Amino acid sequence: MTPIRTRRALAKASITAATALASCACLAGCKGLATRGNGADAGVTAPAASSSSSTTGSVLSGALSLVSGGAFEGDITATMTREGKPPELFLYEVKGDKVRFVMTPSPAEATYVIVNYTTGESASVSDAKKTAMVMNMSKLWAGAPKKNVTPVPTGKDVVAGYACDVYRIDEPGGGKGEACLAKGIRFPLLDNDPWLTGLGDVFPMRSDRTDAAGKKTHMEVTKVDRKSLGDALFTVPPGYKTVSLDDLMKKTGH
Repeated sequence: MTPIRTRRALAKASITAATALASCACLAGCKGLATRGNGADAGVTAPAASSSSSTTGSVLSGALSLVSGGAFEGDITATMTREGKPPELFLYEVKGDKVRFVMTPSPAEATYVIVNYTTGESASVSDAKKTAMVMNMSKLWAGAPKKNVTPVPTGKDVVAGYACDVYRIDEPGGGKGEACLAKGIRFPLLDNDPWLTGLGDVFPMRSDRTDAAGKKTHMEVTKVDRKSLGDALFTVPPGYKTVSLDDLMKKTGH
């Protein structure tokens, strides 16, 4: 097994919640995307409150912005519906250069994931086991092939009261789709897809995907709550055993 494959295997085995984070917005994995209309055909239905990419100027004029009022601090709640599975709830807690991600139902190996952009580290924390797996994202994906994806702007929309820019995403493998990105918050990518980071600090307010097998997924932000958050939310709790992915790699000879 090559070093990069070993890193991926260790990451997946140790931080299930982190890999869930990478795919929850249908962007980091980017295994093909689908239009919102097609999602309904497979039982993956977008909330009725969502508007199309042809949103009128009058609606956009009343939309909020994640960048207004200074750096965003607070909670962003989103739901994801994957074809054939019950809905899942995602909570992103944002404060400065830190993001805390919670998934419900929670994966077995982790309760939540903390991403720190200043240090470049991500920690997957298990309250049940009182452990935390820490890894450096740039090292994890170093040397992995980049995906040739070019987002095409198609218009603007409003999701959960916030304005976002709509992009069509076409993959070399034939996947097609749409994502609506709001400026002001960096989405915590856990994969090496440079096209999203190339757009600056953006957060997916809505996205739809279809994988190579034709299965559809819909994700949409349902609530944005600006509020103060305590620093303790973004640190590994005292007394938890911390394991470094780099150390595990060294022990396995990679």
